[in-house]
Amino acid sequence: MAKQRYHRTAALLNAQPRLAQGARRRTRPVRVPWRLLLVVTGIVAVVLWFWLDARWYVGASCLQIAGTSSPELAREVALGGEVLGLHGLWLRSGDVVSNVLATVPSVAEVDVHCRVYPAQCVITVRERQPVLVWMAEDGSHWVDAGGVVFGALDERVGLPVVTGSLPDGEISPEVLAGARALVAAGVPSDELGYNPQRGLVWSDPLGRQVAFGTGADMALRWRVYQALAAGLADRGIYPATLDVRFPRATVYSLENSW
Repeated sequence: MAKQRYHRTAALLNAQPRLAQGARRRTRPVRVPWRLLLVVTGIVAVVLWFWLDARWYVGASCLQIAGTSSPELAREVALGGEVLGLHGLWLRSGDVVSNVLATVPSVAEVDVHCRVYPAQCVITVRERQPVLVWMAEDGSHWVDAGGVVFGALDERVGLPVVTGSLPDGEISPEVLAGARALVAAGVPSDELGYNPQRGLVWSDPLGRQVAFGTGADMALRWRVYQALAAGLADRGIYPATLDVRFPRATVYSLENSW
């Protein structure tokens, strides 16, 4: 029997190459961006170092307070400066100075030196020196030569003591000068009072309230008080109050009207 020939059609010829090419297709290898990964890893490592390394932060052992006379004041300065726990990159000496002066009235001057890493700060202060003690309802206060009122840190012997309500703001220089002048004239340093209308007041040995006012010219008023008290005693008059603020126009009252 004779062999029968088969003719390849165009469809078969076109189909076979496509099947063969599909079978030989290969996937491309995945390329890892190592350079980019290294850059990202480095950035993350630096950020974590800035964030987690304790040496970037100001701790208690890295903060030094100089110029203070008491541990209590040093603690106030440390807290008032607002640097404890602060990151070194955010340290600003000017901000520390402003914070201490705003929150610690007993400090007159502040000098700050800080280092970013390892973070540390040295705060040097100059304390206000009291020239007068003011006893108010809320306790004892000190007053410096400029009239600034601040909390008393301890007891100071020999300073004039004024008892009464604190005036608003700073104590006027006239009040400070008057207190020193009265003590120098002979008024016991711990027996002065303050009246908003009459200034410095003293209760003499007979219990009379004597108003001296304010200012440094107390020597004349003291002599006028002594002469007035002696003259009234000679006449058998014992007033409850004496007002010698104006030496040429003294006033006395038999009743305590203050």
